[in-house]
Amino acid sequence: MSSQPAPQQDELFKHWIAALIASVTLVAAVAAYLQTEASAQATVFSRDAQIYAIQAMGKRVSGQAEVDFGVDGAYYTWLSLETYADSAERFSASQPELEGEARRLRAVRDEIAQLSPLLAEEYFDAAGAESADGNGAYPYYTTYEADRYGVEADVLSEKFQRAADLNNFWSNKANLYVFHLTMLAVALALYGLATTLEGRMRWVFTGLASVIFLATTLALGATYRDKAPVLPDAAIADFARGKGLTAHSEYEQAIAAFGAAIERAPAYGNAYAARGDAYMALEPTDERLRAAIADYDRALEYDPDNTSILWNLSWAHYLLGQYDESVAASEAALRVDPQLFAVGCNQGAAHLAAGDVQRAREAYRRAQQAATDLVQQSRAVGGQPPWSVWWVLDACVTDLDDLLLRLDGQETDNAPPYDRLAHSATVRSEAKRWRDRFKSLNTALEFGVDPEAPRTRAAVSAVRFMREGEDGEPTGEPLETFPSTTDEVVVEFDYRNFGPQMRFDRKVYRDGVEDFRLRVQEIDISELTEEGTATFTITRSYSSFWFEPGLYRVDFFIDGQLVGSGSFTIEPSEG
Repeated sequence: MSSQPAPQQDELFKHWIAALIASVTLVAAVAAYLQTEASAQATVFSRDAQIYAIQAMGKRVSGQAEVDFGVDGAYYTWLSLETYADSAERFSASQPELEGEARRLRAVRDEIAQLSPLLAEEYFDAAGAESADGNGAYPYYTTYEADRYGVEADVLSEKFQRAADLNNFWSNKANLYVFHLTMLAVALALYGLATTLEGRMRWVFTGLASVIFLATTLALGATYRDKAPVLPDAAIADFARGKGLTAHSEYEQAIAAFGAAIERAPAYGNAYAARGDAYMALEPTDERLRAAIADYDRALEYDPDNTSILWNLSWAHYLLGQYDESVAASEAALRVDPQLFAVGCNQGAAHLAAGDVQRAREAYRRAQQAATDLVQQSRAVGGQPPWSVWWVLDACVTDLDDLLLRLDGQETDNAPPYDRLAHSATVRSEAKRWRDRFKSLNTALEFGVDPEAPRTRAAVSAVRFMREGEDGEPTGEPLETFPSTTDEVVVEFDYRNFGPQMRFDRKVYRDGVEDFRLRVQEIDISELTEEGTATFTITRSYSSFWFEPGLYRVDFFIDGQLVGSGSFTIEPSEG
């Protein structure tokens, strides 16, 4: 039995409900104010993000236009004048008047150089451009880009990202306040209903409303205490400075700059990723690779689905010989974007280096199919695949070449340590097989040949390299090494099982990178017999420059399939 009469209990209950409703109303008013403030902040940062995006785009477009003008205008004019002057100088022995012409051309050339900052000594090795081997003939493009607009554009891009992140933060906060207001409205409704009820249901509704009110008030406090991410302008400036130093290949200084940015903003994910990239750009050591891995791991805390970071992380683990971790990072990247066939190549290399040939085959097959699908899908809609497709396929080949070098005990920075590799004849033969398959895939996809066509019986063998005689025919004994003054090399080779309907291509690589200036996309073999000996000439005689020094490899393809290969070396120029 109650000690108070029922009317008095009812009156007391109403007083408590009134007090609770007043409390909910007060909290709701605070939440509404905070929601308004959060929405206003989101609007401000949304506007700032748009402004920075426009400024960054404008800086990049105008800067790129300036750089392109420097290359297409000043540099190529300079190069044309130097080419004509060099040609005139070559023939001046028989035509003395050309010596003066060469001097005049070079005088104009030097005047051109004074008019363009791209041709300043800081960005252009004019002496190298005049040398016989052509080293240094191209301006330091990325360095010039960084100095002319890249660093400023990076600052604006980072400020855009900061504003976009803050817009997201305040928008999410505003949405949470709306949710809190909704729950407070529910509590008010339940309190109001409780006043219309009697008995046990009155207390059920009151208790439920009180639980919602208490939980919402606590959640409101947590939302209010959630602090916006802080990224000071000074940290952004350090980051952009590090990017500029990276463009200058000053990686140690870049690492220090990114470190300064991280000290100012310990949650600066982009700075961790960029510092990891700088570590990877240095000569790999266990210490540097571990530092890069640590930075990539931190960067992924803030951007877990960033495929570029996952890609680089998988490669760092691979170079360190941590194959399980490498495969895991590759799988994470492929879950985000299954078309990243370059990551699939990383995965295949890791399995191969660990001696798991079956999984390597599976990974390489998936990568091969992803590359094929990407090219075919691009062409199916009337477009062309991105240029990066061919670069990545070449990189897959280079990685396997480096793995084979390391298996042979040779030095390379692009493969795991010798003592962390699985050594077997199967691993070696599988690496060679997939290297050749990716060479064939690259050529077949580029020229629109079916990469799944049956294996051709055509073959090229006994590739020989010689000088060209006055009659245009090869002369002398085959050579493995040519002097730096070489501008033509005759390639002689034996062939068999050729047919008039076949497509015959060859590509020339210098130090593992294709030199497109030396490419002949297709050679007419309609007049060749089924087997025999044939020749063609690789020439630089169309320009004033001789072959750059390095190791040259010539690959032969029939209908997109690799059928033979040979190599020669051009010696460095003296001095």
